[in-house]
Amino acid sequence: MKLSRLPTLSADAVSRIVRRTPETTADKIVEACGGSGWDLYRPAHQGSRVVYATRSPPTSITRGWPNTASYRACASVVSEVAKVASARGVMCHDLPGRLFSIRPDLAIGLPRSFYFVAGGHAHVFDLQPRKSNVPSVAQLSLRASIFLEAVRPHPDLGAADIELVECSPALVAGPHVGELYKRHKLDLKRGNDLVAALQVYADAWDLLRKTRSDFVDRVLNRQREKTQKPDAQLYLF
Repeated sequence: MKLSRLPTLSADAVSRIVRRTPETTADKIVEACGGSGWDLYRPAHQGSRVVYATRSPPTSITRGWPNTASYRACASVVSEVAKVASARGVMCHDLPGRLFSIRPDLAIGLPRSFYFVAGGHAHVFDLQPRKSNVPSVAQLSLRASIFLEAVRPHPDLGAADIELVECSPALVAGPHVGELYKRHKLDLKRGNDLVAALQVYADAWDLLRKTRSDFVDRVLNRQREKTQKPDAQLYLF
């Protein structure tokens, strides 16, 4: 019997959700799917690409942005990215938003991003801009592992490093503080270790499909409705 498609969550969400067992992971899925489902930091992702592609000061990159709370937060993130970026003025190659399938009925959403080559090596950019729910190094490691595994088939990225800029505040309710994570600062999961982590995530969705099918249907319907809007992401949450 062919199983219906399950909801698609982002790599960021999955890295925060996965726990040791399907049961506790399922609880975290329910909690995560109560959010708005929109990336309010999308301008920060776009501005970050300009940081790497040019040597412009961040104030010139964000000049002209609306003077709203969300755009001011994005400008703060761009400023932090500029402080910790490992390279400036490099050619950036776009990586479109896409789905990373872990089995026929379940995928993880990856955001639009880019990669650059510096020092003879490719580096894939990823950004964690949120000020709440500060991720642990283990969660950042899983996020980076998913990202690198997803881009590995790319002819230029089989041995790529990650350029993960994490912008959680140092103090509660404080300003964004950028920190750069490369491969050597993370405990990347490969092979069977990554498969095991993603299996727990898949088993959690299977549990929800059996015990809370109404919840799964609501999330799917919500995603279908929101992805009909202009410039919608492939995934939510």
